[in-house]
Amino acid sequence: MIERLKWMLLTELRAGLFSRGLNVTGQTSPTDVTALIRRLRPLDCGKELIRIGGEGDGGYLVPNDLEGIEYCFSPGVSTTSDFENTLADLHIKSFLADYSVASPPVVRPEMVFDKKFLGVCRG
Repeated sequence: MIERLKWMLLTELRAGLFSRGLNVTGQTSPTDVTALIRRLRPLDCGKELIRIGGEGDGGYLVPNDLEGIEYCFSPGVSTTSDFENTLADLHIKSFLADYSVASPPVVRPEMVFDKKFLGVCRG
């Protein structure tokens, strides 16, 4: 009973602090962080990488294995949609979402845009 009461109190305290913009969580040990970093290494997928999109922001290296890919979900359009524009040339339809812009800079039938914010709901 005491453990349940402690848990309920801690839950209420965390919720109250979170509603004020503070997040209280446990701390990850340095050993666990180091182990994670050591595991984060590029892996060879057996496919050549190709660049899709622009030279800067909006361009990505992806495996040259797009056969059978029909859709792309792209949160965060901003002022560039070079990646999605190139995908449209490859007959891949993109679903774009970004509340910060009125529309994507490129409008094509292969692109569906929603003026929506995607993120964590606070409140």
